[in-house]
Amino acid sequence: MKTVVTLLAVEELTVKFGGLTAVNALSFAVAAGTIHGLIGPNGAGKSTVFNCLSRFYEPAAGSISFDGHNLLNAPPHGVVKAGIVRTFQNVELFRGMTVLENVLVGQHSTFGGSFFQDMFATAKARAQEKAKREAALTTLELLGIADTANAYVGSLPYGKQKKVEVARALAANPKLLLLDEPAAGLNPQETYALGDLIVDLGRKLGVTVVLVEHDMTLVMRICDQITVMEFGRKIASGRPDEIRCNPAVIKAYLGEGEDIA
Repeated sequence: MKTVVTLLAVEELTVKFGGLTAVNALSFAVAAGTIHGLIGPNGAGKSTVFNCLSRFYEPAAGSISFDGHNLLNAPPHGVVKAGIVRTFQNVELFRGMTVLENVLVGQHSTFGGSFFQDMFATAKARAQEKAKREAALTTLELLGIADTANAYVGSLPYGKQKKVEVARALAANPKLLLLDEPAAGLNPQETYALGDLIVDLGRKLGVTVVLVEHDMTLVMRICDQITVMEFGRKIASGRPDEIRCNPAVIKAYLGEGEDIA
């Protein structure tokens, strides 16, 4: 039997904004090497959870353990070095830079080098720059967009821009990839291809994924486990087949007597 290793554990997480409780005593665990869906109606608190995992928000209570360490001890700029990288609902790329340059930006936390070495282009600095470019191109090849390396991001169709954002995130060699509505704005064909890509990343790179997404077809197709939120609380958790027919989930999304699929 395969040993299940918990990579991320959220316990009794509570987030408040003044008198509003956005996340209320939320607990869930993510096993290493899996795709975990975090879903719920608009306003459920999903993005707030992501902002806590990214250390943009400070919770009022609860704990977050990542890879055996207390994530709440890490500063926001230390999250990437800890192994957590995220994408955003709206594409956040440097549109006036090329695809390759955008991906190289994602490597800033994985390569060292002194100001002196970079300023005088020492042999070590040149070797490191070459390694950066080769690694970035390998990532672009993995996502099937190596042919766009020298194209400006702003000239690409939206679906490819989404892939560039994923490539930039992967350039940091994360253990955990947080995808915030990656299918937003994509057509059904692009969404299906995106699902295959996310599954492929887990198999080839061993990256664990937590996915916030409203496209239920995508979520049910690729996720190993799903946590469902409503009004800041967890109302269900389990495998896709369990979530699909869970009465509390069906009621939260559609009202009584429907199937979420």
